[in-house]
Amino acid sequence: MIAKKINRIIYVVIMMAAIGCAVGCRSHRNVADNQARQHPGGSVPEETATAKPKLDTILNASYQRYSANFSCSVEGITLNGQIRIVHDSCIWISLNKLIEVGRIMITPTRVSGYAKLLGKYYDGSYEEVRRRWGIDIDYATIEAMIVGNCPPNCTRSKEPEKKGDEVKMWYTQKGKIQRKVAMTKDYTTKTLKATEISTAKPLAQVSCQYRERAVVESQMLPTTVDVKVSLGSKSKNTQLSMSRISLNHKQNVPFSIPSRLEKL
Repeated sequence: MIAKKINRIIYVVIMMAAIGCAVGCRSHRNVADNQARQHPGGSVPEETATAKPKLDTILNASYQRYSANFSCSVEGITLNGQIRIVHDSCIWISLNKLIEVGRIMITPTRVSGYAKLLGKYYDGSYEEVRRRWGIDIDYATIEAMIVGNCPPNCTRSKEPEKKGDEVKMWYTQKGKIQRKVAMTKDYTTKTLKATEISTAKPLAQVSCQYRERAVVESQMLPTTVDVKVSLGSKSKNTQLSMSRISLNHKQNVPFSIPSRLEKL
């Protein structure tokens, strides 16, 4: 039972990347004010006073380094910790329960993590994650979902629709398996309010709802994120509360799996 619980915690954490909550973001382009107004299929020219507003223009956060403290509850266990991101390179997560209980390292090629108190660790490629948990995901998509950016490598599958102050958008995304991406943005701020990524075979879905945002160094970054991971008929939910967010401050990302631990 303990091993099964650890499995569930790990896949939720991977998706939150918070922990459990990703293949390059190099298609992102910076424009005005050093922030990315990016169409999922490429860069979008600035809107003019006479041009018709582009409904699918998205304001992405632009950074080289990101860090934040967080709290969440996974499988009835309340956890605190810190996320550190080096853009396009790694996502480092420290998990605490009074003391540090584990760490997670997500890179463009692997997902690794360990729980010291349980004496277990996991280390595998994204292909192994897909085979084991049925989740087809990549590094760049995980990073984008954590910071509330548009996932990369998306192609529009349907014209966007505006309803009130929200815009609904639909895309397909290249992966090992073709993914469907549905996003909702705030029409005024051009920031994402929700992102949902799903695959049909295997039946899986990962979604983030960005409940609240705060201005950090002139950029609007998520502070409250509802995360849901569904595999077949089973689903897990958690809410990430982010605080003390900072950008472009260099911090270490130390990670090594203790030799005494057993592979999950």
